Amino acid sequence: MRCPDCNKFVPLNTDEDPEVDLYIDAGTGEVTGTVRIVNACQECGAELTEATFDVDLDFEEAGDHISEQDPEKGDCTLELEEPEITRTEHQEGRGRGTKTFYGAEGDITVKCSCGKTWTKSWQDSSQASHMDQLN
Repeated sequence: MRCPDCNKFVPLNTDEDPEVDLYIDAGTGEVTGTVRIVNACQECGAELTEATFDVDLDFEEAGDHISEQDPEKGDCTLELEEPEITRTEHQEGRGRGTKTFYGAEGDITVKCSCGKTWTKSWQDSSQASHMDQLN
């Protein structure tokens, strides 16, 4: 890919951690938000391509747990633990038909103030040629 800042063809730096922006609905346990990955210029660090993935996980068990609690006591509240989302990269095909996919994956955990936890795995990816160009 040609970097507009360096004005030459450069390899991509795919080592940057994903930008994670997640929220929890404390009443239902639904986790929503986005995870953004960026491929940058190996030479100067300019952001060249990006992909933003939507996250929508329903922690129904957590929502059921909250609904079973006595609202007057207010004992249980749901929180989203800091997720550990990592970059992924894989290829499909052979030779000239090889397709590269960049993505992110990790475990997302919802924790109740009473100590119970629920964890779900999440992953998504995008073909390199379908990522949005930034410059």
